Parts: sequence; C-alpha cells; structure tokens
Amino acid sequence: MTAILNFRCPQCNEVLQIESDAVGQSVACPNCEQPVAFEIERALPIDHAEPGEHVHRIGTKDGTIQGKGSEQDLDVRHPAMFRAHPFRWILVASIAVTGIGWGVWAMVEGESEGALFLGGLAAVIVGVVAAGYFFVWWLRTHYTQLRVTSVRTIHRAGFVARKSTEVRHDDVRNLQLEQSALERIVGVGSIAISSAGQDGLEIVAQDIPKPHEVIELIRSHQHSG
Repeated sequence: MTAILNFRCPQCNEVLQIESDAVGQSVACPNCEQPVAFEIERALPIDHAEPGEHVHRIGTKDGTIQGKGSEQDLDVRHPAMFRAHPFRWILVASIAVTGIGWGVWAMVEGESEGALFLGGLAAVIVGVVAAGYFFVWWLRTHYTQLRVTSVRTIHRAGFVARKSTEVRHDDVRNLQLEQSALERIVGVGSIAISSAGQDGLEIVAQDIPKPHEVIELIRSHQHSG
C-alpha cells in the first residue's frame, strides 16, 4: 500500500501531500507554480499540517508528477540592471540618495529660512521620485524571467498583468542573439526566438546575463529525443 507523505514547498511554505513512490521526482507547486523536487534537501517531510491549513494533494496517476526522465528546469535568468544599464543605475541611485539625504538636511537646517527649506523640500521630492522609479525598475526585472527547461523555453513578464510565452526546443526555427560592443564587454544581450509555426518572433528577452550560455543550452536540447 502506498503511503501518503506531507511536504512543505520550500518557496511558499504550502503543504503538499504526495504518495511515497513519488519521492525523488518533481512537480510544479499548485500554489506558487515553482518546481519542487521531492527530495530530503528540497522539500522536507512533516508529520501533519497545521489546523485549518490548506493542503494540496498530489498523486502519481493523475499526471501531476514529472518523472526524472521528463521535463526538468535547467536555467532561470532575470534581466540585469546594473550590468545592462550602469549609467542609468548610477544616475538614478545617486539622485535618490543625494536628493533625499541633502533635502532632509536642508529642511532641518532651513526651518527658519524659507528658501533653504523649500529647496530641501524640492530635493526630497526629486529623490523620492527617483527612488520610486528605481523600485519599479527593480520590480520589472524581478518579475521578468527567461526559463529554460529540458523541453522548452518560457518567457514571463509583468508584476501586475502577467504575460507568458513558450517555445518548444524542437520547434525553434530562428534563434537570435543581439549584443552591442558594450554589451559584449559587460556580458549581457538580447535573445529572440521564433518557432516554425509563427512568422514573427515569439520570445524577445532583453538584458539577459551571459546570453550565449542560454543559446547553447537551448541548442544542446534540440532533437534530444
């Protein structure tokens, strides 16, 4: 008789129930959609779930378990910020830190002097706007990912409205790598992928660190059986 084991997802801490013969295999967590390998070092078995805690039941006969011979995650990359745009990164960060820092000092020192106080207030506003721009930029890169598995390439973007596009390795018709001279020096570039069933480019991932490694990874898994 197959035993039922309780595991916690290491990414979102959600409780997952699996059959004992699924240990050593992997599955996408139904809660956070991140891959979980049911191994001792990845998902730790627990005695039971907390009272009232939601539990996901995962079986081995319903197609939710991916065996070692099926699709596996190979690489996940996010667009680079500093490496791809060093001048913008330094400029925005400097404006945010200097504006807020000097502005607060000027407002405190110029409390009795209208001109200095107003100058400090303006500097703080500029600094806060720059900090907000930097934060939104970081969110966009954090929630944009190029994921390569043993079967396909998946590009996901957006932290409010999510967009996901995927192309199977065996269906790739056009695989492009674009790098300027500066991008070659710092090690970033853009990857564009289209499949045989589409006329245009389906995936365009910009500012990817070490893009040649991603290209080689995709090519190495084409027509792999």
